[in-house]
Amino acid sequence: MATNGETESHSVFLSHLGSLPVVSDGVTYFKGHPVGQRSLSISQSVYDTFVKPFSPYLAKANVYAGPYVTKADQFADSGLAQLEERVPIVKEPTEKLKERITSLPVYHTAQDALAFSNEKKDYAFKVYNDEYNKASNGQKSLVSVAKAGITTTFILSTQTIGWIAGYLTAKKEEVKEAVDEKSASE
Repeated sequence: MATNGETESHSVFLSHLGSLPVVSDGVTYFKGHPVGQRSLSISQSVYDTFVKPFSPYLAKANVYAGPYVTKADQFADSGLAQLEERVPIVKEPTEKLKERITSLPVYHTAQDALAFSNEKKDYAFKVYNDEYNKASNGQKSLVSVAKAGITTTFILSTQTIGWIAGYLTAKKEEVKEAVDEKSASE
């Protein structure tokens, strides 16, 4: 293992995988991000502490496992080559991939769904915080937390059931009108 996230890999598959633009850019981003840097630092520390002392023993096992690992590496590399043939988009630059994905209608639908769910999540937390403040009277206790949780569940359930009832009532009216129109036309 090397430092700062650099590997001393002799794997044909990993070299091939790293040559793909989206993977290369992802690795570069990860190395530059504080969380990624911390993860690499911890990984290096774990390697130095737990794996490195056993390296001589692992080297002996590698003599036996080496041919199998090499064959598996070749299979993985040929699979990646087949993927590149069947799905050539994986070889395109990251920015072009990003443009293609963000131009899809489903991308905007997913963004809308995510925004809607975040809005509802924020509302649920607001209701919980309001109920917690009412229940706690300035004192923090497990009873206040439980009471706020139960009350929030009741409030959100009641609102959801009300919304469903309103939706079903509107649909019932639409169906009734459609049936009446069909009956009148016959």
